[in-house]
Amino acid sequence: MSKILIIDDEVETCNKLREFLTQKDYEVSVAHNDKDGFAMFKAVAPDLVFLDLELPVRGGLLLLGYIRAIKFYAKVIMMSANGTYTNVKLATKKGAMGFLVKPLNMEGVELTINNVLSS
Repeated sequence: MSKILIIDDEVETCNKLREFLTQKDYEVSVAHNDKDGFAMFKAVAPDLVFLDLELPVRGGLLLLGYIRAIKFYAKVIMMSANGTYTNVKLATKKGAMGFLVKPLNMEGVELTINNVLSS
């Protein structure tokens, strides 16, 4: 069973994504801020991370850098309601393996997970 960590300050997004992933037999952990998310990443060692681009305080891109500093080949999918070309390009350049636009489409989530975990 793959372990997935969701780091997002939007409780509704976390709950919806957690429910979907749990039904797909993933082991899911959730953090609602960058500090807890980074601590949980180190403790849980997830196979995949869903990371909100627009986290309060430090932001998702900075947290992505911290995550990749610990585990360079970490599999991270960025999420944002603001899916501009610039945001996607920045996230990819920093090492994200996928980018999903909110509100999340669960078919797109499943397809992205399969692509990222198989790479």
